[in-house]
Amino acid sequence: MRGSIPLMRARARLSLLSIVAFSACMDATASVSVPTPPALRSVEVDSVTIGARLRVSVAAAALVRVTYSAGPDEPTLQMERALTSEDGAVVLERLLHGRTYGFSARAVSASGVEGPATAGSFTTPPLPDDLASEQFEAIGSPSESLLMLDLIGKSGFTGFAAVDDRGQVVWYWRTVGPPQGWTRRANGNFVLNDLGNGLREISPNGDLVRRLDFDYFGPTPHHDLIATPQNTILFISQDFRTPAGSPTIWGDAIYEWTPESSALVKRWTAWDWFNPATDWSDVSTPLDWLHANSLALGPHGNILLSLNWLSQVVSIAPDWSHLEWRLGGNGSSFAIDSAAAFSGQHSVTMPLEGHVLMFDNGRERADGAQNSRALELVLDTVARTATKYWSFEPVVRAWAPYVGLARRLTNGNTTVFFGLPSGYRGATGPVASYEVQPDATVRWSLIIGNVTSVYRGVPMTSIAGETVVR
Repeated sequence: MRGSIPLMRARARLSLLSIVAFSACMDATASVSVPTPPALRSVEVDSVTIGARLRVSVAAAALVRVTYSAGPDEPTLQMERALTSEDGAVVLERLLHGRTYGFSARAVSASGVEGPATAGSFTTPPLPDDLASEQFEAIGSPSESLLMLDLIGKSGFTGFAAVDDRGQVVWYWRTVGPPQGWTRRANGNFVLNDLGNGLREISPNGDLVRRLDFDYFGPTPHHDLIATPQNTILFISQDFRTPAGSPTIWGDAIYEWTPESSALVKRWTAWDWFNPATDWSDVSTPLDWLHANSLALGPHGNILLSLNWLSQVVSIAPDWSHLEWRLGGNGSSFAIDSAAAFSGQHSVTMPLEGHVLMFDNGRERADGAQNSRALELVLDTVARTATKYWSFEPVVRAWAPYVGLARRLTNGNTTVFFGLPSGYRGATGPVASYEVQPDATVRWSLIIGNVTSVYRGVPMTSIAGETVVR
């Protein structure tokens, strides 16, 4: 019996500790209360244009969550905004037009507990007739649920339009001139190029925030623009000079714009690195020497510029001090094998170091073939060679001698966009977007009809941060 007493005492202590621990847990559970946020003071529909603006009154700073849908067969969307008692606007985006939406708004605590709901409804206006006449046929399921189009329609619409995965227009902004390139700032605002008029920074709900006007004797934005990590905007501009004994020649430059301060700096000009006497092609003219048509940031902060008339891409050093290389055309830094040869390219990017992705329009194929493709090259900086790494063409070959896009998505798929209809400048058509997997399988396609041309079709996750919850 003596030998068992220590064991009995140990068991007793263990039991006592278990009881104490259990009691502590019970006390902790009992003492923890998760407060429910108070009901919103009021919610009213202030306006419905591109989006629906809700005016929401809260007693104190709170996260407000709004869910909204146009019916049981339509997706349910969700928007969240941190509001104060002085700032009470929530704009619901990605709306179908000519539909009635029901919504539910409530405050949400830091732990995710939702307060009482305030419900309501609103009806969106119909699409304008000239945009409603455009035709979209979608097949499949894309990785990115939206596609932004720089669209010129046959019925009169000119501007930017976003379509969803089913080919339905859910956002648009009308331009005066042709839409030609856009980017997005850290605050979520779009900066759109209205060709011949200038850059326009607008909110997702279409409110004009800032502008940079086109000026024939100053900045003349065209073709492309990008947002930088410093929250500024780089854009391509025309840059004319009159060399001795020659007519005035229009080259290209890159400007940097700071919208908040209106500061404008010319960062680079082709005149410092190219010479019309030697860097001239069969399609170059005094009014359009190089035809720069795309701008992108590279993996190490370099700037990629596509010179369409020269069928050449250049990499500009991050500090603008020199050209890192020239790819394609006369004076190329790399020897390019026949499978990798490109011409008349658009939308050039570097998805990773040493790789160059582009839409190869193929205006001047050595064999005379007429076909366009997405093309990815790998650069060997030691051997100074460029070889084909990946490419995509539709099952039925398509030729778009102008415009187009190839854009790598975060999941490794690629969006490939053909922007010309049959018969336009010799194109075969159709105007079409494809999301392509690495093995060239098409995951999603969109065929677009009744348009004159679409400069680009760029994949996009959201318009203003909205998410699809079911």
